Amino acid sequence: MPYYILVTEQEVEVYTTREMLTIAEINEVIGSEAVPANFQIVEELSFSDTSIVMLCDADAVSKELQPTCLTQNGDIVCGQVLILATDKSPDNLCLLNVRQAKLVKEELKLYPKPVKPEHDFSASLWDID
Repeated sequence: MPYYILVTEQEVEVYTTREMLTIAEINEVIGSEAVPANFQIVEELSFSDTSIVMLCDADAVSKELQPTCLTQNGDIVCGQVLILATDKSPDNLCLLNVRQAKLVKEELKLYPKPVKPEHDFSASLWDID
């Protein structure tokens, strides 16, 4: 069964589907509930298998979406990221096979999340004498 992978701020999910996603479905998966997306392919090589591509919202920066993952070059990709494959040309998107899905799981570099302190040391102005 073919696969696609969705990377969000919280998790990496592998999905199976019998048919390739439509452009509208891709934009819906990448977008947030309130803001529609227009997908773009991340141009930098992100995996050792160059037929695997990352898709993200073309307007991620202007929408101030949070960092999600990194390319092999260390470039930051923001917002929800959809990972698919290409077939013969970069414009011909297709689903991942088992080998590609495993490769993504091994090579995917998530953006490091800030560590929250155990204790909140912030103070209110009312606490200061």
